[in-house]
Amino acid sequence: LADQVDFMMSVEMNAGQMVEDVKLAVEGKVPVYFKGRMGGMIPTPEDIVEEIEMIIEKQIVPQV
Repeated sequence: LADQVDFMMSVEMNAGQMVEDVKLAVEGKVPVYFKGRMGGMIPTPEDIVEEIEMIIEKQIVPQV
């Protein structure tokens, strides 16, 4: 999958326990970003889209 995307985002309901595993799985092929929320709050689809848009707007990821 890492060969088919510009970046990956680990969306978690914790302080980021899985993000390191995701980074290991992609073997440095793409950047991995983290979106976490604690306290039982579920990230909404809008929260996730907003985070993706911010990453793209900052041109952290090449525009295609």
